[in-house]
Amino acid sequence: MFDPLARTSNGLSITDTVRAALARDDALADTVQPILRHLIASDHGPLFGDAIIAQILGTSQDLSRQLLSRHAGRPVAGEPFVEERVGALGDVLLDDPALLAHLHGQALEWHVCAQLQDAPALDPVISPLLQAFVASHEPSLNGAALKVLAAQTRWRQSSRRMQLPLQELPADLLQAALVATRAVTPIGSPCEPQIRQAYDEGATRIALLARLVTELGTDAITALDLSRAGGSLFVSAVAQQTGQDRDRVLRSIVAGQSLRLALSLIAAGMPVAMAQQQIVTLHPDAMLPDGLAGLTSGEAAALLAGAA
Repeated sequence: MFDPLARTSNGLSITDTVRAALARDDALADTVQPILRHLIASDHGPLFGDAIIAQILGTSQDLSRQLLSRHAGRPVAGEPFVEERVGALGDVLLDDPALLAHLHGQALEWHVCAQLQDAPALDPVISPLLQAFVASHEPSLNGAALKVLAAQTRWRQSSRRMQLPLQELPADLLQAALVATRAVTPIGSPCEPQIRQAYDEGATRIALLARLVTELGTDAITALDLSRAGGSLFVSAVAQQTGQDRDRVLRSIVAGQSLRLALSLIAAGMPVAMAQQQIVTLHPDAMLPDGLAGLTSGEAAALLAGAA
């Protein structure tokens, strides 16, 4: 059984060590949005060569063009009404903390999937696990997997162009984006009725990934194997198995947040040794506190909840 008073190499109990490390990680995470907003607002932001910042900025401008277009989310290049307002609307969108967090999460997801494509050579669209699900003879699993495959294909194409279709936003963020448009043009989005009518949150990529994880039932832990599941399915599985916000999980996959990701995996029921292997896949040089091997899933969940 886990002994909360067991001492680690620094002389502190594992509980105190983990709590202190989480506090440091959370303090760092709390600075992410203000720093992002500052860099994006800076005229010199793109000069830093930061692909994440560039992805966020490009995606926010794409959303702006869709919102301002008179063609139901299909912007026409050079349309004066659109181009005159893109910059102003992009600023308004990025001033929404929830929308900025989502765009940051999407950029991180694209970055991680690209990283995994190099090593361990994981295709960002169809991972080995998704391929197995597509080949399944179980109709519900096969059907869910095929929808995810199509959604991932579209997402890859859009992300490469720094685009995000309005129809892929979560419902609350689509509402926020439509309301934000009224800040730069009194009429709001020219195609707001059509956008709302065509919207189906259950058909978004994120919803389809979540549905696939649900379809796995007790086998959902298989999607926590990053080298088989791929980045997108892995993140959705972690979020669903731990009850965390998906964008929050995405922020935990970056260097410096490895402890939170390790605790999330343990809380989801993964053995500690396997959890550590997932961290190594993402960050070969990551260092985790001593004593994690003694944590149960319930204790890891309690530590995460206490740090929230």
